[in-house]
Amino acid sequence: MPTTITFSTGKGGTGKTSSDINLNVSFKNRGIKILNIDTDTQRNCYNIIAPDFVDYEPNLCNVINREVNIRQAVQQTTDGYHIIPSSDDQNKLNDSITDIKILQELLGEIKDDYDVIFIDNSPAFTKLTYSSIFASDYVLSPCQVSNECLDAVSDLMSLVNSVEFKNLNPNFKGVGVFFSQYNLRSKRQNILNRHIVDDFKRLSKILGFKLFSTSIPKNSDIAHASANHQNIFQYKSKSPATKAYNQLTEEILSFIKLGGE
Repeated sequence: MPTTITFSTGKGGTGKTSSDINLNVSFKNRGIKILNIDTDTQRNCYNIIAPDFVDYEPNLCNVINREVNIRQAVQQTTDGYHIIPSSDDQNKLNDSITDIKILQELLGEIKDDYDVIFIDNSPAFTKLTYSSIFASDYVLSPCQVSNECLDAVSDLMSLVNSVEFKNLNPNFKGVGVFFSQYNLRSKRQNILNRHIVDDFKRLSKILGFKLFSTSIPKNSDIAHASANHQNIFQYKSKSPATKAYNQLTEEILSFIKLGGE
């Protein structure tokens, strides 16, 4: 069985999609067979992983509507990345989802195909986001050092700790949180944010999520890479951000259990 990981924060601008993309590359570089599912109608994940592709069909919308099977929607790039593209029809699709476990059922059809499945979500908590979380073994939540993100993580933990969630996804294993866009150079900013970091640490012990020690630095290379439709490993292999994503990958692999172990 693959290990399914949803990227979700419940707040925009936290580096969620760029983290999904760059961790995808880092996992693949370690020989892990990985599928990425883009559920965000902006398609940023798809457009960077598969920049030479322009065909958004078949896509996740077609799969959920049972117009094609899930394997038919998987696109493979020339450099070996596997991705299911999003669709701009998914706002309507969110209204049509009546079974929150639909993604859980669909992913069961490819349970022998991959080691890991990443699901990239829109910032908002939509029905599709909930379906992604219910289908996952883990949630990874990139966060800025802010009270807004602290509140968002609290809301996420309220969901996964609820009786309803545990009944629908009894195999869920945990939530991992890491700081992104972290300003390592500004001592003044670090002093101002120290109490928020301490609040994250306290909350992690109370609510039971993993707070990774590796942070992704605020680095212009990440934005420039995205603007050029590249991942950070392609754009600048020796960037501080590249090093951070490699370190974070090692932490995540120590945290998760591949193959449902």
